[in-house]
Amino acid sequence: MQGLKQQTSAPPESNDPPGRLALEMAAVVLEAQTFEQAATALASRLALAQGCSRVAVGVRRRGGCRLVALSHAIGAEDRSETGTQMGALMDEALDPLQTVAWPEPEALPPAISQQHHAYARQQGLSQVCTLPLLDRGRPFGALTLEWETPPAVDFAGLQHLATLVGPLLAARYEAERPWHALRQRLARWFSVRPALAAAAVAVLLILAVYGLVTIPGDYRVSAGVLLEPEQQRTVVAPLHGFVASARYRAGDRVAEGEELASLDRRELELERDKLRGELQQIQREYRRALAGHDRARTAIFKARAEQTRARLALLAEQIARTHLVAPVTGYVVSGDLSQAIGAPVDRGETLFRVAPLDSYRVVLQVDEWDIGAVQVGQRGALVLNALPETELSVRVARLTPVSSIEEGRNRFRVEADLLSPPDGLRPGMTGVARLDAGQRSLAWLLTHRVVDWGRRQLWALGW
Repeated sequence: MQGLKQQTSAPPESNDPPGRLALEMAAVVLEAQTFEQAATALASRLALAQGCSRVAVGVRRRGGCRLVALSHAIGAEDRSETGTQMGALMDEALDPLQTVAWPEPEALPPAISQQHHAYARQQGLSQVCTLPLLDRGRPFGALTLEWETPPAVDFAGLQHLATLVGPLLAARYEAERPWHALRQRLARWFSVRPALAAAAVAVLLILAVYGLVTIPGDYRVSAGVLLEPEQQRTVVAPLHGFVASARYRAGDRVAEGEELASLDRRELELERDKLRGELQQIQREYRRALAGHDRARTAIFKARAEQTRARLALLAEQIARTHLVAPVTGYVVSGDLSQAIGAPVDRGETLFRVAPLDSYRVVLQVDEWDIGAVQVGQRGALVLNALPETELSVRVARLTPVSSIEEGRNRFRVEADLLSPPDGLRPGMTGVARLDAGQRSLAWLLTHRVVDWGRRQLWALGW
């Protein structure tokens, strides 16, 4: 083709104008880099050479012609409408495989030109002509030429041009779309040898069915993943009070004994100072009674002093509890008092939850259709959304009768253990897991859901 391109890119001088036009258009097709460029260049150069108002190039696809190039650029909406009209014109020429023109010239044999007649009247054209493009005797596409003013058309030269550029365009089209060429060859082969083709298809179908039935495949149960801490330690409000400060919130890492937040203790301190004064007064009265050898008063003040000391000890304990500290080293899973400074809290109210760093539980949400294939001890793998490059091994530890509705599907909670947890895990991470459930035939893997659904529907109907 490169040699032909070199020969036709500069055609020799000739006294045959139709032949020279065909060679010039062939050179245009060969010089283009792609099929689309070749078709567009051909339409533009041919319109200029023949004085056409517009030239269109179409390719036959699935029994109909599709517009692929125009000599004049138009908008997307206009191109869609024009493509439909041009396709009808090209089909009118490709069905009988002959050149169709309107008005019908004497140089061409009679042909059905209803589409051309209607199109010319609609567009106000003086002449419209469509030439089939053939490739090895088979219809490949068509050329449509339009003139607004009466032309002097050499139909013999145009037919010669179509005969030459048709195979060139087809070769460029198939080179860029090898699957199209393969489909064409198979279609020709089936049309020439129908019995052999039917036998080959039957053998292939038998082999495919045999392979689907006998070749085993891995059956894996897919499930959503949620990473939960093995245990959570809760920090609650030890008494009624108000939030004084907050140092940590959800997502922060804390060490055991660090202060998470504190409650206002001014009222407790005032009560403590009051009791200390009362205790000093009681001790003075006790010493006076002891000095006066008044045994009754001595016993009374001694008991009151012990009662006051007990109340002081309780206040000291309550003041110490106003410092909310982390019970373990880990991450704060929930709790944020930074936006609640000065807000009241009630005794027993949950303020923080802290999860340890080194123990996690994997929760799998298994679809009810697959829960029957899941067993304790089953192994699998999971990938977390935050660590897509790391595959983690898991082992099913517990099946629970707890289910939940998610995205319209009923899913059961299955707990699994991480066999080798990496660093960087965080509570609340999600992902997807696959559990190994043995091997099944490829046919079963492809059809078991549909078969199970069909069995259920038949049973529901009483069959």
